[in-house]
Amino acid sequence: MKEQEVNKDYKVKKYILYAEKNDGTYGPVEGGSYMMENELDDFWFKKSHMEKMLRERLLTGEISPLNYYMVLQEMTVAELADRAGVCKRKVKCQMKPERFKKARVSDLQKYAKAFNIPLANFFQVIETSTGLNPNYHFYFEEESKKDAQLIAQHGQQNPLIVVTKIEERKK
Repeated sequence: MKEQEVNKDYKVKKYILYAEKNDGTYGPVEGGSYMMENELDDFWFKKSHMEKMLRERLLTGEISPLNYYMVLQEMTVAELADRAGVCKRKVKCQMKPERFKKARVSDLQKYAKAFNIPLANFFQVIETSTGLNPNYHFYFEEESKKDAQLIAQHGQQNPLIVVTKIEERKK
């Protein structure tokens, strides 16, 4: 994107983009748009609501983890079948919770690779308290002396899913 292509017509809601400047260098360019103020927040609110509702359906066993990740990653049955290297008919069957329970580990591994998630994520939902990031699996020695983390797993209505909660606990 070039500097002159950045929308600058709306001064109320500003944003920063990195664009190619007229002198050929890249750098920050301030822009503004009506969409940023009025439509983007609405989009993120609706997406967040959809994810919460989908999660509840997963935890109660209404949908399978396969269905859950397909919707989250906005894939169609055909796309998932192609990426995982399985037939569409099998994907459709395994989207049902009762059929997902009978899926082979080799199929689950293919699906996990297609979704770019660990295989274990089909069977657990990770919740963290504010400020914790479950993607970090290391701790600095000074931090481990101050704070500790409590990790607990809780069963759900869906017998395939467990909720793993990671919470900060002061020593």
